[in-house]
Amino acid sequence: MSAVKQSIEVDVPIEDFFKVVTDYARYEEFLSTMRDITVGEPNAAGEREVTYVIEVDVGITKKRVSYTLLQRETPPTHVEWRLVRGEIMKSNNGGWDLEALGPNRTRATYTIDVGFGLLVPKAIANLLSEKTLPRTLQEFKTRAEALAKAG
Repeated sequence: MSAVKQSIEVDVPIEDFFKVVTDYARYEEFLSTMRDITVGEPNAAGEREVTYVIEVDVGITKKRVSYTLLQRETPPTHVEWRLVRGEIMKSNNGGWDLEALGPNRTRATYTIDVGFGLLVPKAIANLLSEKTLPRTLQEFKTRAEALAKAG
């Protein structure tokens, strides 16, 4: 599959949105498909492995998918990752690019390029890579703006 890229504007400062994006341990609190997450310690290069378990609806059943990404952060504008291991993925590369549009507004651009094994149905591949992206972006926006209002 080719890379999928989408942007959303968020009514929070860039640093606040970056904090939400990089607070991996709290993803379960606001991402609807997230079921479990394990965050590793940073290595010497400042990268960390994060293992995600998501649950996706595939027709009449639900499927749990586990994968581990190596994440690198460049505060407050960029997060990138690459696949370390995954059940059904051959590759998973992507990232967040954040741009300050003013003191309290951020454009967040999410890019993902996922490759799946030959035995993975196209419907699952499309669901994981294209269909859930708009919902995921909205969930990050809602989380960041709620924390800003509460804070």
